[in-house]
Amino acid sequence: MGASVIQEQRSTAIKSITRGDWKVLVIDEASRKLIDNVVKEDDILNENIARICVTLGEYPKVRFYKPRSPLHEASVLCSHLARFVQDELDAYASFNQNFPPPATRPQGILMITDRSMDLVAPVIHEFTYQAMAHDLLPIKENDKIFFRTVINQGEVNEEEKDMEIGEKDKLWVDNRHRHMKDTIEKLMGDFQKFIAENPHFTNSEGDATSLNAIKDMLAGLPQFQELKDAYSLHINMAQECMNIFEHHKLLDIASVEQTMATGLDEEGKKPKSVADQVVRLLDDPSIGPSDRLRLIMLYIMYREGLIKEDIQRLLKHSALPENDLFLINNLDLLGAKTMKALKDPKLNAPPLFSRKVFQAQSEEYILSRYEPAVKLMLEELTKGTLDQTTFPYTKPPLDNSEELALQSQSSLRSAKPTWARNRMSTVDSRQRIIVFMAGGATYSESRACYEVSNQKGKDIFLATSHMLNPALFVKQHIYLKEMILDLHPWHPLVVVKG
Repeated sequence: MGASVIQEQRSTAIKSITRGDWKVLVIDEASRKLIDNVVKEDDILNENIARICVTLGEYPKVRFYKPRSPLHEASVLCSHLARFVQDELDAYASFNQNFPPPATRPQGILMITDRSMDLVAPVIHEFTYQAMAHDLLPIKENDKIFFRTVINQGEVNEEEKDMEIGEKDKLWVDNRHRHMKDTIEKLMGDFQKFIAENPHFTNSEGDATSLNAIKDMLAGLPQFQELKDAYSLHINMAQECMNIFEHHKLLDIASVEQTMATGLDEEGKKPKSVADQVVRLLDDPSIGPSDRLRLIMLYIMYREGLIKEDIQRLLKHSALPENDLFLINNLDLLGAKTMKALKDPKLNAPPLFSRKVFQAQSEEYILSRYEPAVKLMLEELTKGTLDQTTFPYTKPPLDNSEELALQSQSSLRSAKPTWARNRMSTVDSRQRIIVFMAGGATYSESRACYEVSNQKGKDIFLATSHMLNPALFVKQHIYLKEMILDLHPWHPLVVVKG
């Protein structure tokens, strides 16, 4: 890996990163095809992961996901990548005496994992704003993200327009990781506050209290016109999401999904009659084919596999094509148990992480009991309690001082008052954690990284080949075996904030 290439990539990337902001780094399209090809194209990924570390000036400790009792060939992907990335970083450091540069922050940590660690997150419905919008709305995703909506509704200049959603959109950045209920309340509250702080809006020329009068004033003030367009965009997006939520019975779907994903019902007890609930939903004409397929996929994972005849019955009952059986079977390439013989014993495999009983304060949050494995991994990591058997180091520490230090920091942080925490946790001293997710990351995982970053006072970066919504996850798994044979060349580093 040439130093000149690294320097060029570093200068380009640094210019696009705002200090202290949350980042998602999307690095290359090709790595999405490496799920089952663990050796042939490792060189595509290891240089790109190393480039992220060099770009950030980090020479991190490297840890990786090592599945317990794996059944799939690609289970060695993370260990291969971790070893090659470690070699790449060591080689770069040996030829560059100024790497890593001096820093006041603790040494960073690079966590290398893959999609097989959590197959529920790409399938389950998530009701935070960004995840819900990318799941339910016809958002156009290329180099930039657009949503087509109506602006200046009811006015002479009413038009449909593709509105960009990105880092310059403050409403999007402020609300994307909020639950949809909180997003709607925040949008409405902020707009009412804006009106209250600008009384001339409603008092101009003695009678400007009507909506038309306000619209007329906005039309004459470009800065307020832009603000109105922004609020219109996000209120329209939120309303459209909620319309789909109601018309497609996502409340009922999500209730069953959460039970299957967590293994517990809303009261924290072992669920009963899950099969009956699933079949009842599959019978409902309000529920579309994609949601039926997602329910079946979750049910099969919940049951740790079904006999082939039962899967075929579910597909037929759902009026889904039998070809979807191939898609379901492809999940076994990622470690899921999809099909079993009639007399196969139940595996009863222990969960990767223990899950706390969720105490929801309202009905809306009952539908958000499931947390992605990435969040649970990061919480354990920042406490210094992450299992070193399942998440080993490429270079094991000589003692447990690091874990003990993290435990001590976690304890002290929780004991300090807010003012002390804010003063001591400066941007320059925050430890960096880079999570690389091979095979695509979900918006719920982006949200999880953001939340742990704020809660634990760490700078957490999520690096991946591409961001996944459920439709893309399903689509890429239809062709998963073909994708393995059609690897694309390396694409340049792209940095976006998430």
